[in-house]
Amino acid sequence: MLDAVEIGLDDLLHEPDPRRAIIACYRRFEQVLSQHGLPRAPWQTPLEYLGVALQRFRLPPARLRRLTTLFEVAKFSMHPLGQPEKHLAIAVLRETRAALEEDDHVPAT
Repeated sequence: MLDAVEIGLDDLLHEPDPRRAIIACYRRFEQVLSQHGLPRAPWQTPLEYLGVALQRFRLPPARLRRLTTLFEVAKFSMHPLGQPEKHLAIAVLRETRAALEEDDHVPAT
């Protein structure tokens, strides 16, 4: 179910443009949540979508806020981004995958 994260993660590591890598990480984040039944509505801003995701899943809030901010900077600004930001986005994506995998293994009450 979490193939969207794993497929191409190595490609993101080798993507020379940090901006493109960060945008791709965020898109994969959306794909993962969609696979878990939470697609982003067309009218939702990234922050609104994050709020819903944090209410529904046990995810690392501070790190996901950082990924969302990085995405917004990468997508909507000309602010310079480098390898540290790219690697942070990839790390947050991996953490999200791990958290959702753990959540999948917790029996429903």
